[in-house]
Amino acid sequence: MEEFEHYVPTTLEEVIKLLIKFGRAAKLLAGGTDLLVFMRQRRITPTCIIELSRIRDLTAIEEKQEGLFVGACVRLGEIERNSLIRRLFIHVAEAAGNVGSMQIRNLATIGGNICTASPAGDMIPALMVSDAQLHIVGVKGRRIIPISEFFKGPGETTLEETDVLVGIYLPLPKPNTGTAFIKLGVRGAMDISIANVAARVTLNGTLQRVEEVRVALGSVAPTVILSKSVERHLVGASVKEAIEGLIEKAADSVMDEVKPITDHRASAQYRRLMAAVLTKRALRIALQRAMEKSMV
Repeated sequence: MEEFEHYVPTTLEEVIKLLIKFGRAAKLLAGGTDLLVFMRQRRITPTCIIELSRIRDLTAIEEKQEGLFVGACVRLGEIERNSLIRRLFIHVAEAAGNVGSMQIRNLATIGGNICTASPAGDMIPALMVSDAQLHIVGVKGRRIIPISEFFKGPGETTLEETDVLVGIYLPLPKPNTGTAFIKLGVRGAMDISIANVAARVTLNGTLQRVEEVRVALGSVAPTVILSKSVERHLVGASVKEAIEGLIEKAADSVMDEVKPITDHRASAQYRRLMAAVLTKRALRIALQRAMEKSMV
């Protein structure tokens, strides 16, 4: 590992000044579960590390009137256990609980998982189906963008050199909404995803029809993708039609949308098949949860 300067600012203003000063030579440190590995492997060789751990605004989970704001440096272990997140966004807690070991989850942060921009990142599909909004601060001020517009390719985002992801806003789900997250890995949660899927299903007021559907798939394309074909198959369908076969048909349709690769974990064809299998399971769980919530 090369030598570097280490800074621990206490405000975002200090962070941005350091980013302006060091430019591309600087890297932000949140949990470090990816950054330190990359540095040991000499995949990156920053001369400046800016640690974010002492900026309080980045480590809070705040309940808003119409949603939830999660600071970018909130640990995945806290997200997994947080009672509010488990009640409102169970799929986000499930995704957090599927990242590595307990030791990794107690270091890794939600912002780091997003900004690594891995197509296999477990948090990204869960946040996508919730229509998450990313709050970013930089020299040009603050901006908010949908998470679906944040990724340009593997490891690439729309962040500029002086930008900092400060938090993620999750709008409250509509009534009669159920969600789910499922991951397939060689060693379960301990490994990088072969494929992962998050689903959100919203039923109408009478619980007879599917009003909205979101399905996001990871590790099956250069970036996490939102399925359009699943929405076309299920939105407007009756719950009976969904249960009796339409979910299976909708899930199979994702095989035409994904663009997986073959690597040491799985073949492209296996990933394509598993994308359909996981989509079917996630949709069924989300639908069941939507019906159960309406009965509470």
